[in-house]
Amino acid sequence: MNFFNKKILYIFFFTNCFFSYSQNPIGIPMGTWRTHYDYSNVKLITHFNNKLFGSSSKGFYYYDFEDNSVNKLSNIDGLSSSGVSSMYSSSTALILGYNNGFLDIIYKDGKIKTMDLFPLLNNNELSKTVNDIFLYDDLIYASTNQGLVVIDVLSLEILEIYFNIGKDGAQINSLQTKIFKDSIFIFFDNGILKSEINDQTNLKDYNSWKEIIFADSLIIGSVILDNNLYTYNKNKVLKYDGKNFNIFKSFADYKIKKIKNYNNEFFIITDNKILLLNKKKELSIAYENDNLIFNDAIFLQNNIWAAVDKEGIINLQNNQNFKIKLSIDDDIFNLISLDDKIIGLRYLHKSKNSDSGSFSLFENNKWDNNKIDFFSNISSAAKNNLNNIFLSSFGKGIYDLKNQKVLDDSSIGSTLEKVENTDSLLITDLAFDSENNLFISNYGVKSSLHKLDSNGVWENFTFSNLKFFYPIDVNISSNGFIWSRLDFEYGGGILVFDSNKKKPIWINNNKNNLPSNDILSLNIDKDDKVWIGTSNGLVYYNSSAISDSNQKANDLIIEGYRFLENEKINSIAIDESNRKWIGSNGGIWVLNNNNSSLEFNFSTKNSPIPSNKILDIEINNASGEVFILSEEGMVSYLSDASKSSKDYSNVKIFPNPISLKQNQLLSFQNLLDNSIIKIMSLSGKVLISFKSNGGGASWDLRDINNNIVPPGIYLVYLSDGIGNDSFIQQILITD
Repeated sequence: MNFFNKKILYIFFFTNCFFSYSQNPIGIPMGTWRTHYDYSNVKLITHFNNKLFGSSSKGFYYYDFEDNSVNKLSNIDGLSSSGVSSMYSSSTALILGYNNGFLDIIYKDGKIKTMDLFPLLNNNELSKTVNDIFLYDDLIYASTNQGLVVIDVLSLEILEIYFNIGKDGAQINSLQTKIFKDSIFIFFDNGILKSEINDQTNLKDYNSWKEIIFADSLIIGSVILDNNLYTYNKNKVLKYDGKNFNIFKSFADYKIKKIKNYNNEFFIITDNKILLLNKKKELSIAYENDNLIFNDAIFLQNNIWAAVDKEGIINLQNNQNFKIKLSIDDDIFNLISLDDKIIGLRYLHKSKNSDSGSFSLFENNKWDNNKIDFFSNISSAAKNNLNNIFLSSFGKGIYDLKNQKVLDDSSIGSTLEKVENTDSLLITDLAFDSENNLFISNYGVKSSLHKLDSNGVWENFTFSNLKFFYPIDVNISSNGFIWSRLDFEYGGGILVFDSNKKKPIWINNNKNNLPSNDILSLNIDKDDKVWIGTSNGLVYYNSSAISDSNQKANDLIIEGYRFLENEKINSIAIDESNRKWIGSNGGIWVLNNNNSSLEFNFSTKNSPIPSNKILDIEINNASGEVFILSEEGMVSYLSDASKSSKDYSNVKIFPNPISLKQNQLLSFQNLLDNSIIKIMSLSGKVLISFKSNGGGASWDLRDINNNIVPPGIYLVYLSDGIGNDSFIQQILITD
């Protein structure tokens, strides 16, 4: 074999080695973020810069006419927030209004400028939603739930804010604003404010405004058409005559959702019809489809493009659909980790709104949206060691998803109980222990805790303390202790139950140093420490096995201060390296694995989380991906802590090759627990060594002296903790 052939063989060998590990099994690089929003239920649509933009409750995306691509756009890409509530497009800019009172101005060159309309309004409980954006004479009129904000379109300076201009100085909730002739009109739910615009009128004085009462039904919007001003509700269009709004056209058979001006005709969107109404009051149907629910629409390129529930954006001319595929089908309110899967639930505990049996399952980098028509109010989920998923319902019992079987009080041997004198079987949570026994919290009854063992035998545990009748969840420790949060409405606190000795203990704020009996979160870490999040701070127990009802919880002291004192602790998740991911009303706090210091702190200021109010955090243990559900939607972050393996036979190193310009982190997965990773040059010099977090790790391409390594081929060795090194792979680092 000549040298040329040897060289080809050498390159082939190394290239195969590199690319055998180059595929990213997670879908995103280590240390980066991705969004998990609803992109299918599009509520708003507009056109700008040869792109068609659609907004759902949280998701935002566009269809690009130039390359026929559909693309997400989020705060990861430079937007300020999620939850686009209003849009306005001109020839030079697209203006986005958000639920949190922010504006983004997107220019044709792709640059984005952001404004906070209420920088001094720090009360997060107040709604700041931007309901409408209107551009007139180089001024932006932003109608919000806190009033009307007027902005100079060139300098982006806030010129005026009108809020206490209602009757007797009452605050207004502005739905829309129009400038018509010499007057300004502000539309709100059940009335209209009007004022002249001139140098003598002080628009900040409520006495300058005249209220036009609109008592028929709630106003939806307004439109200027053929030099006339109209307003409308769900079944009428009314025309302004200079003094009042009078009925122009009534709709007995249609429910109006939105009206726009198209070629000086009324372009009317209803649930499943697009209507045209001309100046002669002649009505025609431009499009109808009883199987679609329209929310918004525009005329573009001689076609109607509609924003549609469940279907994204549709070109009604050819019925072509444009949406982000494999995304969540609707907003979710709760997350459950099933080790290597994440389930998103839509039912809120004791809420009046049912989820209609729908849930979403994240697996293999995609969301699968499911619906069980006869099994609503899904409250929790658990997975056994045979990979069978069980769902619980606040009303319907338990559903075995694989075998498509309901478990309830009528099942053979079942000890489950319905609430007395009702037909409601209220299950709040499920959890499997290490021996594949299923523990069940049965809400509202004396036997509020049940066990279904791996052989199918039922057992119930009955309590006399009324507080124990109302468990919210089930947390099982390795030594058989069960910790359950209790409903605050009935006293709250925590039930600690020794399942071996059948002994219950009530943990509360009076005897046990809990900051509050309102327990919002609870988790047991890998060292058997119990972490308790309350509405007023964080505490922990050193062990789940407690027998003394007077034993006090510990405050966590970091740098001399009580950590997260007085904070609402909404969620606590434990990753594979035993770090605690704590979600509060003020962002995310990540404790290191020995609880001595803060490793990360994520907020809207330094990360793409859409809101600092964190509702839930769950972790895919197999990949290390941390799913973060906030008040304004869900994102995820790929951490370097993932599940460990028993050997090195399935190690994943990605991306490989890796570019110094394009990637910051080389990722490792399926390592032994707490492996030592050594990066070596071809000459055998150890450039750096570091320890894995569980079965995962990452390398920032720097040596022990914090210098970026030069491009080249490097070797990876792993140590199993007792000194046995194993050569794993070559990695190629390029420019």
